Amino acid sequence: MINSKWRYIEDDGSPASFGLAADEYIAGRLHTSPYSHIIRLYTYKGTSVMLGRNQDVGSEVNLIRCARLGVDINRRPTGGGAIVMGEGQLGVAVAGPVIGNSALLDSKTIFSPFTRGIIVALRLLGLQARFRPENDIYVNGGKIAGLASCVLDESPAGLYHASILADMDTDLMLRLLKKPGRKGGSITTISSELGRPFGTDELRDFVKRGFEKNLHAELIPEPFNKEELAEIRELEQEKYKSSDWIYHGKERPTQDSREQLEIATGLRPSQ
Repeated sequence: MINSKWRYIEDDGSPASFGLAADEYIAGRLHTSPYSHIIRLYTYKGTSVMLGRNQDVGSEVNLIRCARLGVDINRRPTGGGAIVMGEGQLGVAVAGPVIGNSALLDSKTIFSPFTRGIIVALRLLGLQARFRPENDIYVNGGKIAGLASCVLDESPAGLYHASILADMDTDLMLRLLKKPGRKGGSITTISSELGRPFGTDELRDFVKRGFEKNLHAELIPEPFNKEELAEIRELEQEKYKSSDWIYHGKERPTQDSREQLEIATGLRPSQ
């Protein structure tokens, strides 16, 4: 059980590259913060595909469709599988302290209290949420949240990521990802479970309550200041807008290669 003061940050409509840089930044700066933890609850602008740190972009993502639809592709510093993020999905990032040299091996245990915070939030909504390997939260047999974590290099802090589905265009997800169901099971959303539209603003309030109730955390609002925003944008430019990071050194498709793939696969603009 955690009982402490947490810095609380929220923002909406940020590009994927900025959001990922912000998450890495809060973890990298936790050791200089007066807070025990930093939590950021956010949504992304438009639709983005997020790869796990070690995934191969060509194996996981339909690059042609992403290019046609103007969907951003980026890569998390945390592990896990490829996901689709947008206005209907609430992102959760928690920077927390890590003690010991075996933190990478024990990251699932280290960050398990944060998962319980999300489960409590969903149960406050009347949903019987349960954790299931590999790092997902399920309601009524459907995946409703994906989880990932890592310990940053040269830092005593770790980063925990979650994506909670308030709503989801599952048809679009199936078009953008090549292996959306490889771990088995279906996908569900809070909107479908409650039988009514349910937005990320409402969900954010429940997630805050879940962390406060389960972890006894006092969430103190403190947005990024100008100096922090400048440092985040510098990290964004150097890393999260870099093809080397997103594509792991592989070339992103050129217009010619996209046209060749369209001919080979028979894809049409409506697809």
